[in-house]
Amino acid sequence: HNSTAPQHLQIQLGDYVAAINGSIDKEAIKKATEEATNVEMVIRPCVQMTVQVDNKRKALGLDLKYTETLPEITIKSFKSDSPALNKLQSLDRIFAVDGIEQAKAMVDQMKRAQDLESMSFKVKRAKPFPSSGPVDISRLTRIAKDDRGLLPQPINPT
Repeated sequence: HNSTAPQHLQIQLGDYVAAINGSIDKEAIKKATEEATNVEMVIRPCVQMTVQVDNKRKALGLDLKYTETLPEITIKSFKSDSPALNKLQSLDRIFAVDGIEQAKAMVDQMKRAQDLESMSFKVKRAKPFPSSGPVDISRLTRIAKDDRGLLPQPINPT
Protein backbone atom coordinates (compact mmCIF):
# COMPACT_ATOMS: atom_id res chain seq x y z
CA HIS A 1 0.00 0.00 0.00
CA ASN A 2 2.59 2.58 1.08
CA SER A 3 4.67 2.13 -2.08
CA THR A 4 1.80 3.36 -4.29
CA ALA A 5 -0.21 5.62 -1.96
CA PRO A 6 0.27 9.39 -1.79
CA GLN A 7 2.22 10.51 1.30
CA HIS A 8 -0.88 11.76 3.16
CA LEU A 9 -2.57 8.33 2.77
CA GLN A 10 0.37 6.18 3.81
CA ILE A 11 0.22 4.16 7.03
CA GLN A 12 2.76 5.44 9.54
CA LEU A 13 4.47 3.69 12.44
CA GLY A 14 2.22 4.14 15.48
CA ASP A 15 -1.05 4.58 13.56
CA TYR A 16 -4.06 2.79 15.04
CA VAL A 17 -5.99 0.07 13.22
CA ALA A 18 -9.62 0.96 14.00
CA ALA A 19 -11.25 -1.83 11.97
CA ILE A 20 -10.48 -4.57 9.46
CA ASN A 21 -13.12 -5.71 6.96
CA GLY A 22 -15.68 -3.64 8.86
CA SER A 23 -15.04 -5.40 12.18
CA ILE A 24 -13.65 -4.04 15.41
CA ASP A 25 -13.78 -7.44 17.14
CA LYS A 26 -10.23 -8.54 18.10
CA GLU A 27 -10.76 -12.18 17.14
CA ALA A 28 -12.26 -11.28 13.74
CA ILE A 29 -9.37 -8.91 13.08
CA LYS A 30 -6.83 -11.56 14.03
CA LYS A 31 -8.53 -14.11 11.78
CA ALA A 32 -8.68 -11.66 8.85
CA THR A 33 -4.99 -10.80 9.14
CA GLU A 34 -4.03 -14.48 9.23
CA GLU A 35 -6.36 -15.85 6.54
CA ALA A 36 -7.54 -13.12 4.16
CA THR A 37 -5.59 -12.30 1.02
CA ASN A 38 -7.18 -8.83 0.81
CA VAL A 39 -8.31 -6.71 3.73
CA GLU A 40 -10.01 -3.35 4.03
CA MET A 41 -8.61 -1.36 6.93
CA VAL A 42 -9.74 1.75 8.75
CA ILE A 43 -6.64 3.54 10.03
CA ARG A 44 -6.63 6.39 12.53
CA PRO A 45 -3.44 8.43 12.53
CA CYS A 46 -1.48 8.84 15.73
CA VAL A 47 -1.04 12.24 17.38
CA GLN A 48 1.43 13.06 20.13
CA MET A 49 0.69 15.36 23.04
CA THR A 50 1.76 16.22 26.54
CA VAL A 51 -0.86 15.76 29.26
CA GLN A 52 -0.55 17.18 32.76
CA VAL A 53 -2.29 15.18 35.50
CA ASP A 54 -2.88 16.91 38.83
CA ASN A 55 -2.99 13.78 40.98
CA LYS A 56 -2.62 15.70 44.30
CA ARG A 57 -0.63 12.93 45.95
CA LYS A 58 -3.12 10.22 44.95
CA ALA A 59 -2.37 6.93 43.22
CA LEU A 60 -3.03 7.12 39.48
CA GLY A 61 -5.40 4.12 39.37
CA LEU A 62 -4.26 2.91 35.93
CA ASP A 63 -4.31 -0.62 34.55
CA LEU A 64 -1.30 -0.79 32.23
CA LYS A 65 0.13 -3.13 29.61
CA TYR A 66 3.87 -3.05 29.02
CA THR A 67 7.06 -5.01 28.69
CA GLU A 68 10.40 -3.69 29.83
CA THR A 69 11.82 -4.13 26.31
CA LEU A 70 9.34 -1.78 24.59
CA PRO A 71 9.67 2.00 24.89
CA GLU A 72 6.00 2.68 25.62
CA ILE A 73 3.21 1.67 27.98
CA THR A 74 -0.43 1.23 26.94
CA ILE A 75 -3.29 2.28 29.23
CA LYS A 76 -5.83 -0.54 29.41
CA SER A 77 -8.34 1.00 31.84
CA PHE A 78 -8.87 3.30 34.82
CA LYS A 79 -10.20 2.88 38.33
CA SER A 80 -13.34 4.97 38.88
CA ASP A 81 -11.54 7.42 41.21
CA SER A 82 -8.43 7.84 39.05
CA PRO A 83 -7.17 11.45 38.95
CA ALA A 84 -6.09 10.77 35.35
CA LEU A 85 -9.58 9.73 34.21
CA ASN A 86 -10.49 12.86 32.23
CA LYS A 87 -6.94 13.61 31.09
CA LEU A 88 -5.56 10.33 29.76
CA GLN A 89 -7.56 7.85 27.66
CA SER A 90 -7.78 4.08 27.33
CA LEU A 91 -5.35 2.91 24.63
CA ASP A 92 -3.14 5.98 25.07
CA ARG A 93 0.47 4.93 24.61
CA ILE A 94 2.70 6.61 27.19
CA PHE A 95 6.24 7.22 25.94
CA ALA A 96 7.49 9.54 28.72
CA VAL A 97 6.57 10.29 32.34
CA ASP A 98 8.11 13.40 33.88
CA GLY A 99 10.82 13.25 31.20
CA ILE A 100 11.62 9.56 31.83
CA GLU A 101 11.52 7.46 28.65
CA GLN A 102 12.33 3.87 29.71
CA ALA A 103 9.34 1.60 30.47
CA LYS A 104 10.39 0.20 33.86
CA ALA A 105 11.56 3.63 35.04
CA MET A 106 8.25 5.17 33.86
CA VAL A 107 6.31 2.57 35.88
CA ASP A 108 8.50 3.27 38.93
CA GLN A 109 7.79 7.00 38.53
CA MET A 110 4.03 6.36 38.28
CA LYS A 111 4.20 4.31 41.48
CA ARG A 112 5.57 7.46 43.16
CA ALA A 113 2.34 9.36 42.32
CA GLN A 114 1.34 9.46 45.99
CA ASP A 115 4.47 11.54 46.67
CA LEU A 116 3.79 14.01 43.84
CA GLU A 117 1.30 16.82 43.29
CA SER A 118 1.25 16.43 39.50
CA MET A 119 2.80 14.40 36.71
CA SER A 120 3.53 15.07 33.06
CA PHE A 121 2.80 12.38 30.44
CA LYS A 122 3.87 12.36 26.80
CA VAL A 123 1.34 10.19 25.01
CA LYS A 124 0.40 8.98 21.57
CA ARG A 125 -3.29 8.51 20.85
CA ALA A 126 -5.54 7.96 17.88
CA LYS A 127 -6.45 11.22 16.18
CA PRO A 128 -10.17 11.90 16.66
CA PHE A 129 -12.40 11.55 13.63
CA PRO A 130 -13.14 14.96 12.16
CA SER A 131 -16.47 16.53 12.97
CA SER A 132 -18.24 19.17 11.00
CA GLY A 133 -19.68 20.50 14.26
CA PRO A 134 -23.19 20.47 15.67
CA VAL A 135 -25.96 19.14 13.44
CA ASP A 136 -29.25 21.04 13.20
CA ILE A 137 -32.06 18.48 13.45
CA SER A 138 -34.89 21.00 13.84
CA ARG A 139 -36.24 20.30 10.34
CA LEU A 140 -36.45 16.51 10.76
CA THR A 141 -39.92 15.00 10.74
CA ARG A 142 -40.80 11.98 12.80
CA ILE A 143 -42.23 9.19 10.63
CA ALA A 144 -42.57 6.57 13.34
CA LYS A 145 -45.57 6.15 15.61
CA ASP A 146 -43.13 5.17 18.35
CA ASP A 147 -39.66 3.66 18.57
CA ARG A 148 -40.98 0.23 17.61
CA GLY A 149 -42.45 0.79 14.18
CA LEU A 150 -42.94 3.11 11.24
CA LEU A 151 -46.08 5.04 10.37
CA PRO A 152 -47.54 4.36 6.95
CA GLN A 153 -45.14 5.89 4.44
CA PRO A 154 -46.27 8.39 1.77
CA ILE A 155 -46.56 7.10 -1.77
CA ASN A 156 -44.57 10.03 -3.14
CA PRO A 157 -42.09 11.15 -0.50
CA THR A 158 -41.32 14.86 -0.58
